Amino acid sequence: MINRVSLEKAVYVLKIAVVGPPRSGKSIIVATLLFFLRDHLNVDIKHVQTDVKDIVVPQIIRGEKPIKRKEFDLKEYYERLKILEKTEAEIVITDAPGRLTKQLDDLIQRIDAIIFVHKSLEDWEKDAQIGRADPPAAWKERIEKWEKEILLEIETYLSQDFSKMVLDFERKKCKIPITTGRERGIMTNHPGMLAIAYYIKECVKKS
Repeated sequence: MINRVSLEKAVYVLKIAVVGPPRSGKSIIVATLLFFLRDHLNVDIKHVQTDVKDIVVPQIIRGEKPIKRKEFDLKEYYERLKILEKTEAEIVITDAPGRLTKQLDDLIQRIDAIIFVHKSLEDWEKDAQIGRADPPAAWKERIEKWEKEILLEIETYLSQDFSKMVLDFERKKCKIPITTGRERGIMTNHPGMLAIAYYIKECVKKS
């Protein structure tokens, strides 16, 4: 699981990509994990933005309106991957682009483990039918091909109702409510995300 050891600084680096179809809540989850792990659990964690089209995480962290960019190119994307390769911390986390492309495959080769985020199967299939997402079967096949450790699979639902929340860390599966796109922000009072942050911290200790 360890990506690299720097003998000079004795820095162990665990690189995690948060992957999944578009509109599943990856950016909100990344921003909230950063909030809990860095600011409350004192984990040495750094974020590298590789989704150059959807510059969302920095805006969420600063409480600003998220930005979607119309102009970007592959050169910029691969420059971000170079930064991802060079960045060192206990955890380096990136919110990956949401489509199954060669570019995503190239990102996956540079990380150690993934957190897989998606909506309910029913909503996901609806998005796939109208071209908003790659279908679940395609994602399952690609994840198997990557052969990367799945730290956690998170199913999200748009609600503030926590009664349906599931935290099954033994099976590495969670189901959590998240805010809507119009209400994006770091979910600072989210008990499920705090528990997930503790779980990720323990994964680092074990590695």
